[in-house]
Amino acid sequence: MENRSWSSQTGFVLAAAGAAVGLGNIWSFPRYTAQYGAPFLIAYALMAALAGWPLLMAELAAGRETGMGARGTFRRLTGSSLPGVVAETASLLMMGFYSVLGGCCLRYMLLSLAGVFRPVEREGLALFLGYISNVPLSALCTALFIVLAACVTAAGLRGGLERFSRFAVPLLILMLPGLILCSLRLPGAAEALGAALTASAPRTARGMLAMLGDAAAQLFFSLSLGQGVMLLYGAYLPRAASIPRCALAVTAADTLIALLAALAVVPAAGTSGGDGAMMLFVAMQQLFASLGAWGSMFGFLFYLLVFLAAITSAVSLLEVIGTFAAGASRRQAAVFAAAVAAIPAVAIARDGMGFGALPELFGLSWLDAAELLSEGILMPCAAAALIAALRRERGAELLARQLGQRAGRLCSLSLKSAGIALVAAALIARFV
Repeated sequence: MENRSWSSQTGFVLAAAGAAVGLGNIWSFPRYTAQYGAPFLIAYALMAALAGWPLLMAELAAGRETGMGARGTFRRLTGSSLPGVVAETASLLMMGFYSVLGGCCLRYMLLSLAGVFRPVEREGLALFLGYISNVPLSALCTALFIVLAACVTAAGLRGGLERFSRFAVPLLILMLPGLILCSLRLPGAAEALGAALTASAPRTARGMLAMLGDAAAQLFFSLSLGQGVMLLYGAYLPRAASIPRCALAVTAADTLIALLAALAVVPAAGTSGGDGAMMLFVAMQQLFASLGAWGSMFGFLFYLLVFLAAITSAVSLLEVIGTFAAGASRRQAAVFAAAVAAIPAVAIARDGMGFGALPELFGLSWLDAAELLSEGILMPCAAAALIAALRRERGAELLARQLGQRAGRLCSLSLKSAGIALVAAALIARFV
């Protein structure tokens, strides 16, 4: 019978860091850094310290207290499993666009090994557009990514999630400094990075609110808050483990990797332009093409890095989705989760990864709509429900039991102030 707990506190930290470190760190964090510069970094750091870390502690505490996933935890705390369904729906939508982007990374890893990239600017754009317009190929790569993530999930908590994270997270950290040095070699890279880091804050109230909202949504995305992931991981956490220390280690590792990723991606994107997927698959490809004979190797390593970031988060998302298969074995739950995750993933792949092959949703591409709905609406709503539940007297007692008296009081105080402000920023900015 499978052991339903982490083998150690270190194993949990690496697995939770793997869940938190994902495309949010390497895809959207550099995008917002390039857009807003230093003011965004300052806002994000303050939010992470004042609200992200306490909210992560609260999710882990609630999960360990109940020993259940999102639906069970919310049913125990509020009498309704609806907020848990909201959190798990966010995980499903996120898994959809994670799978499409992860599949693209698999494709680009192979192209890098084959030496396809050459120092011709238009080739990168043509190659990317050719890939996403080839729906069967895109769907195949997407499905392969889901299968690989499901294999890790099916291997078990310690043998799959924890073992893979022990390998992938340190590798991510080791790879980033080399990519930063390569990126800074580009002509004009230092100037592009300097311009981003010295940018001034938005001068209008609407612009400032948009930046704060993007920082808040990025924090939910990056730390896997409001998805049900950390509630479930908390349920697997041994009683002897210190939640405040674990949560601090995860928050610090996640923020560090996001900053390193920004230093690697922003200079390259600043010299060639691009946003979102274009930044990863066109601007970065131009960087590798400029490195001559070394370009293919560094290109492979970069897309391997993005792939590892994507799949460490994807396995945690499948873990959440698999809880709907109550009573099934771990392998059966992994197969079920993969099949369900393929539904939004194939739809996003069919839409051409945001290039509009299908009718728009809410005026957005299917990829952007899935991202907005999950990180901008569903995740903050699930977090708001948890904060509301823990603001009651029983919630304060729960935090004190799981975190200790001092940390419990500080966490409770933060949830009532900074936590509410974080949720409000993420939600209000989406409707302004």
